Amino acid sequence: METVNGHWVHDIDPVIFQITETLAIRWYGLAYVAGFLIAVGLLMLYRRKGLSPLTPALLENFVLYVMAGVIVGGRFGYFLLYEPGDFFSNPLVLFAVWEGGMA
Repeated sequence: METVNGHWVHDIDPVIFQITETLAIRWYGLAYVAGFLIAVGLLMLYRRKGLSPLTPALLENFVLYVMAGVIVGGRFGYFLLYEPGDFFSNPLVLFAVWEGGMA
């Protein structure tokens, strides 16, 4: 553990394990997957208990739209907050998800 002026400094490796030279499982990706799985589990539980009006088809569509919204919103947020010049000079960089960048 590293400290600077008595304060702990975050120095955790973002990669859980490397699959290939360019493909790796990262902690933030695991957090996204865990969040989506927990949300789906809760929505299914609410439906079984009669607390949700969503049919199975609506639930499936809802989860798909939320997942797409989180990913697209995270990419937009990253470029608008951290790399606005890159985004405005080349908007297609939004689709280069292999380069990282979520906010």
